[in-house]
Amino acid sequence: MQVLSPKIALGIYSDCSATGVSVSLLKTDGLDILETPITLTRPYSIELKKQLLAIKKEDCSSLEIVKPIHEKITQEHITAAQELLNDNIRKIPHVDIGGYSGHLLHLHQADRMDITLGSGKELARALQVPIVDRFTFTDLQAGGTGGPLLTTFMEVVMRDQKKPIGIISLGG
Repeated sequence: MQVLSPKIALGIYSDCSATGVSVSLLKTDGLDILETPITLTRPYSIELKKQLLAIKKEDCSSLEIVKPIHEKITQEHITAAQELLNDNIRKIPHVDIGGYSGHLLHLHQADRMDITLGSGKELARALQVPIVDRFTFTDLQAGGTGGPLLTTFMEVVMRDQKKPIGIISLGG
């Protein structure tokens, strides 16, 4: 397997429990994390958290309900990423690629459908970084369960640990 030259990657993640957004910068060759990641977590305002948690499954088809929150989430994620990048501009002057999960609002595996808030396209425009997104949708369309990165993340984190390992995901 060909190993890539080291790249600086930006990761932007928001969990379903609506606690906020986490942003990370890391140096990777595509297989390993080469330096300790730099991270930032910003909680959502109480108002935004209430709005997110109040959206019911049946509300997801209403553009009037979802669009304003979609735009707020996108802006929150842009602001958090810009803060991390600005705070570390001397150490990391350039980012090669970004990965963006958005904020998963609804997942229905049987129908291979998800509603994810946040725009990778807007992030790419605002940050001037190529952004890879739509992970959940793409995984569902390929027959997966909508959580394509968790297994890979756990493989990297636990690579050097004694096997066998059991992991319970309690994520929101």
